[in-house]
Amino acid sequence: GEVRMLDATTGLERWRADHAGEVGRFTVNDEDLFVGIGENVACLRRASGALKWAQPTQQLVTGRPAADARHVYAGGVDSFVYALRAHDGHVRWRFKTNGPVEANLVLASGVVYAGSHDQKVYALDTAEGEKIWALDVGAPVVALTLVGNLLIASTPAALVAVDARSGAASWTTESQDVRWTAPSLAGGALVVTGTDLKLTAVNLADGTVRWRHDAASYNAAPAVVGSSVVVASRDKRVQLLALDALDRLYEYEGAKREIIAAVRADLDAEAAAAASEPAPEPEPEPEETAASD
Repeated sequence: GEVRMLDATTGLERWRADHAGEVGRFTVNDEDLFVGIGENVACLRRASGALKWAQPTQQLVTGRPAADARHVYAGGVDSFVYALRAHDGHVRWRFKTNGPVEANLVLASGVVYAGSHDQKVYALDTAEGEKIWALDVGAPVVALTLVGNLLIASTPAALVAVDARSGAASWTTESQDVRWTAPSLAGGALVVTGTDLKLTAVNLADGTVRWRHDAASYNAAPAVVGSSVVVASRDKRVQLLALDALDRLYEYEGAKREIIAAVRADLDAEAAAAASEPAPEPEPEPEETAASD
């Protein structure tokens, strides 16, 4: 598979590396990039994409790992959660679930959270891989999102909010036969796109639906940028929406570089227009009057 690194400012390619095997989702620490390649958890040098090490598993590794300076944690289709040393890939421990672990892993405060196709979310101690708690959410877990102490488990049927400390379910919002993408956080809401071609915002506090809006298509999770959300589609269209008013600000069509250039030009123009607006004049202070006895 092919791995590319792009410059975040220009969108230009910094490097490209070819590696044997299907490439999964990746994560990074200060020095390296970690990704599933075929049946391996692999470490690539962040500066060049060169392979540093590869640790084999029993099946594909497709989900996004989690990493800190010393360790990387990855789930596999072989049903295991792995903890590996970041510098050489040595396996420190592994934990067996009862189904493929294809959701992204989440790491926080000495705990790694994993979701499995066995319909459970697991909290594991990073030191030894011991289970802290497990919660059955009723469907295979396809993504995890941590917001403070609230862990959001995405399944094909619902969003389930879980107290990350205790493992108790806080709320569940069913998708009503609609398959949702993994959520993006925006202003106290979780924003998803779905097979109903709608952009939906779910309140983080209680799971109620805040609003729905027509989306470009069901393709990938929306990206939140400031007060706007970017929704992409497979037909090479990109929508930029204002989250507060749900107005469609722009719609772009074309190749990736053309879209990036057009978005940048529009955002730069908006920033320039805002900077050129005269500052409001201060209101005059009321005149003081002397009081007499």
